[in-house]
Amino acid sequence: MDNQIQKTAVSAHIIFQERHTIYTERRRQASWAFNLFWGLTGISGLVGIAALVLLFSGRVSQGMFTAAGGGMYGTVIASCWKLTKDANDRLDEALRTLEEES
Repeated sequence: MDNQIQKTAVSAHIIFQERHTIYTERRRQASWAFNLFWGLTGISGLVGIAALVLLFSGRVSQGMFTAAGGGMYGTVIASCWKLTKDANDRLDEALRTLEEES
């Protein structure tokens, strides 16, 4: 009987460690994603303002080039957001699997 209790305790401890690892990884990814999202959003805003200044100052070709760069930053932001969401979904699935096993 003691052997069964020890196996259960070890199993519960391993499951707790795996859950804790997943939780820690989610927090790390969320923190990096948040910082990356706001950083790229700020850069995109600055590029957009620079494009407007160049367009209104009469430098149309440079303004158009800058506006295209701002659009590129918007695409990068959307891609980062999608990758972050996919990573979180995979970690959620791993957590659900662990909960089903326990």
